[in-house]
Amino acid sequence: MRSHTILGFLALSFFVLTITGCEDDHVHPAGDHFEAIGVVLYRGDTAVFSILRGVTGDTLSIASGVTGEDYDVRFYDADERIVEADDDHSTLGWEIGDSSLLEVVQDPGKEGKFEFRLRGKAAGSTTLELQILHEGHADFRSGKIPVRVR
Repeated sequence: MRSHTILGFLALSFFVLTITGCEDDHVHPAGDHFEAIGVVLYRGDTAVFSILRGVTGDTLSIASGVTGEDYDVRFYDADERIVEADDDHSTLGWEIGDSSLLEVVQDPGKEGKFEFRLRGKAAGSTTLELQILHEGHADFRSGKIPVRVR
């Protein structure tokens, strides 16, 4: 009798966990996630910065008290081809290592689009990590991009 009670409890527990265990649907149809392996920043038609698989030998630079020119953000896909992100289904996100030194600025009406400018706040060195955000989470993180504020 006791083994039937334990089996009944386990079966009920399994049923409850199966039904309520995962309210957030993290399963997305294939193709919803953009699979990037790196970032290329452009000014106009010229590539000015690159980070691939989190590795770069480049450093971004901006003067303190200055808002720089626009960077257009493109990505390396799994075959290392440079492609644009789908801004209908994803947005640009970022994290700054020391936000007292640096700020990311997007023009009004272009929030979340894959373009930005840097604004130097104080001299020093910090990092910037660019992200592809999709449904509230990062599908991709660039790795730490060195930034020097002069």
